[in-house]
Amino acid sequence: MRLVQFARRCAHASPSCWRSWPACSRAPLPGDTARFAGLTWHAIRVDGGLTFTRPDGTRLAFSERFRIRCGPWERDVSVRAIHVFAGSRRSGSFWFLSAVLADVTRPTTVKLPNSFVFNEPRGALLFAVDRGENELSSAEEEASGRIVVERAGCRPKPHVTFRVAATLGSEFFEGEPVSVRGRLTVRGR
Repeated sequence: MRLVQFARRCAHASPSCWRSWPACSRAPLPGDTARFAGLTWHAIRVDGGLTFTRPDGTRLAFSERFRIRCGPWERDVSVRAIHVFAGSRRSGSFWFLSAVLADVTRPTTVKLPNSFVFNEPRGALLFAVDRGENELSSAEEEASGRIVVERAGCRPKPHVTFRVAATLGSEFFEGEPVSVRGRLTVRGR
């Protein structure tokens, strides 16, 4: 069983908040009861893995602590979604995948970049923070490749299997992109 103490305030804020650090820093954390009251997090099983690689060939390091849940896309966006979180707030390195359940009930390929209005999500979003120095997203125009959601659901417990062969674009002006490769299955127990 691996659990995450999830991450920076931006992780659950809207994409517009991710681009504006002062607003983002005021966004609630998962432990904030106003934002996450009533949500159920599950003990999980994880198979496979993702590899995040910087342009110089070095790999991003993330804690192997995971969380999975089904629920609204965001507190104020009721679109039902599945969320996987990995990493550690303390280390400043984490990633998350959020996918709209209605869009991924059968095998689905999400071509990148996949940007959308924050309150009208579609497909899937992969977001990562590298040591607190770079924020990366599948919604940035520099993103390319694809996320393939092979299977996802919430019953009887949250579960998702997905593959990634992509480059995530940096949300910072001079930030470098990061490539992501791998296949991962995360199941609640």
